[in-house]
Amino acid sequence: MQKQLFNKSYLSILLMVITIMLSCNHPKSFTNKNELLSYLNKGSNGYSQEILSNNVSIKLTYQPTSLMVQNELDEQVQFSKKVIDSLQKKYEGSYYFHLEFSKNGKEAIRQMDGFTDYSVLLQTLAFQMGDHIVLTTHQKDTVALGDYYFDQTYGMSSSNRLLISFDRSVIKKSDKLKIHIGECGFGTGDVKFEFERDRLDNAPWLKQLN
Repeated sequence: MQKQLFNKSYLSILLMVITIMLSCNHPKSFTNKNELLSYLNKGSNGYSQEILSNNVSIKLTYQPTSLMVQNELDEQVQFSKKVIDSLQKKYEGSYYFHLEFSKNGKEAIRQMDGFTDYSVLLQTLAFQMGDHIVLTTHQKDTVALGDYYFDQTYGMSSSNRLLISFDRSVIKKSDKLKIHIGECGFGTGDVKFEFERDRLDNAPWLKQLN
């Protein structure tokens, strides 16, 4: 009798351990885009970091492949699995991040003194950030900024936002990624953000895309 109880207890513990291990090996999933965004933006989850320098907030948030795909699907009335597969292929080769600059809860560029500073910064954000952003690996390799897009919001947003990317294949052997944001006109100096590659590779995904 005691042996049977022991065996049952042992099996229960074993099943619990297996369940925990399986849950750890599978990325968290969401069925709601806004819930995923809230999860990603919570710093303690490891996908978003924020640094305050010279009263300017600089925030960097990882954008998983499924989120990038969903953003494009949101703009389409109808789409097929073929379209989804094509978009996944388009985005899965890079790591994407949202980079935000804000000051006093407003677009940082709108808080600059004088039209000249504003004009220069606008040109920098729109066309020259490749000169100010770089990624380094723990092996000391340097990865240049890939494609990036500056979202021109004309003062209607709480931050200036850029979508930046880095080639995933160049970084696949690195445990940690350091993204360096150089001084680009806000007086923040050089700042850096560090992310765990394994965490990014196992980022949450949207269920409806699978």
